[in-house]
Amino acid sequence: MFRRFTCFAAAVTLASLVSLATAPAAHAGARAHAYADSLAIRATLDSLNAACARRDTTAFMSLWDDADDRLLFVGSSKPEVFHGHAGIRRFRRFLFSMPFVFSFDLANVTIRSDGHFGWAYVDGKMFRTAPDGHSSNTDYRYLVVLVKRGHAWKWQAFDGSVPGDE
Repeated sequence: MFRRFTCFAAAVTLASLVSLATAPAAHAGARAHAYADSLAIRATLDSLNAACARRDTTAFMSLWDDADDRLLFVGSSKPEVFHGHAGIRRFRRFLFSMPFVFSFDLANVTIRSDGHFGWAYVDGKMFRTAPDGHSSNTDYRYLVVLVKRGHAWKWQAFDGSVPGDE
């Protein structure tokens, strides 16, 4: 009986040691993966600014997921509610027809992800830059909800607002 208990205790001790030894490595791997996802999500925010600066239709639409029935864009004014790819394209045409270029201050960004879902919250300024270089800005915040498709993060929802106008 004592011998069986000793073997059982040794097996439990060994299993505990193996668990303790691999847990930090697994945790470190998860942290590295989350960091990589955070960088990839942040890159989509940078891509929005770049697409707007170039008025690049393809780049703007490539931010969005292929799941048409899950897409939602809500802007800061009441009529700016768009569903699906057709709605997003309609908003993009409006945005790119303006006599200035939109861009966003990305200094205050919060990003979270969990597996294949993530979100980014931006709280800063929205800039409007005219062709002559004159720029104006207003406080602006937005939330983007993303889904991971393969190795790419794609937008499913955007909700932006001018604080105080809500």
